[in-house]
Amino acid sequence: MRIGLVVLLAPLAIPLACQGEDPALGDGPTGADATTEPTSEGSADTTASAPTEPATSADASTSGASADASDSSDTGEPDQPVVDLFRVSTVGLLAPNFYLPGCGLANDSLPIFIDPALVADDDGDGLYDLSIVAGIELDDPAGILRFGEGECTTTPEQCTLPTPDFDSPFTSMAQGACYEADASLFVTDSDLGPSAVLAPCVAASGEALTIDLGAFSLPLVHAEVATTTEADPVDTEVTHGIVQGFLTKAVADTTFLPKNETFDALMISGEPLSDFLPRPFFECESTQAYGMSPTGELGWYVLLTFSAPAVDSTPQ
Repeated sequence: MRIGLVVLLAPLAIPLACQGEDPALGDGPTGADATTEPTSEGSADTTASAPTEPATSADASTSGASADASDSSDTGEPDQPVVDLFRVSTVGLLAPNFYLPGCGLANDSLPIFIDPALVADDDGDGLYDLSIVAGIELDDPAGILRFGEGECTTTPEQCTLPTPDFDSPFTSMAQGACYEADASLFVTDSDLGPSAVLAPCVAASGEALTIDLGAFSLPLVHAEVATTTEADPVDTEVTHGIVQGFLTKAVADTTFLPKNETFDALMISGEPLSDFLPRPFFECESTQAYGMSPTGELGWYVLLTFSAPAVDSTPQ
């Protein structure tokens, strides 16, 4: 199965943009004091609102590679649920816009820095250097969706359940969409994948989700994860997924890009992530105000897309 994912995270080793003071989402006249919340029509409201809630409803017919369920018939205890595992193979950044010095938009460059780590084993220990894993109880219409860092072997390709950072009940849909991104949030001319997750699909909401992008981790709050599902007796894949979360200004101000040759060449080495995101009076993309989370924090909504094939579970 494949998962396509969107997380609103700032691009990793992507070229970053011009520096400025306060960041913000969306376009509009400058003004440092206002706060805005994106709306489904692409305009900004002055009051905060919660991000799109995953739709609820009907069961989706699903199946896929799964973790082995324990047979507890001899103990009298109930069997553990079957968990289908999917390992993220590609990542794209839909939002926010990420700028390099000179105002070069770097969103399309993110896969160049992230994807190689997803397929590399530079230290030769038999494990991928970076593994982002989704674990979904697809045989249960009201099961649990886990998403986060896992451990995956290269040969054979097998993974452990992700660390329970994001661990929430999901809702499933057989028709319609589990998630549709606010068009005002993402790069409209980007070729980073769809901005909606269509049925059959599952979606879940959680308080927090930390995304490991290899060079640094991105802590998000008010996180949502949605993935498509396809029933196939041979090779089920989550073909497309999106991650949405909120990156607070306080976190972005204290998240520093790594110091290495790649980032040195881009002139962004060691700089705070917030220096390269839209905000009031930012020369690359001046916005009227910061985005505002459902609980009143200033910052940016992050949208990440991802794809993820089904993988086997590492034997316990």
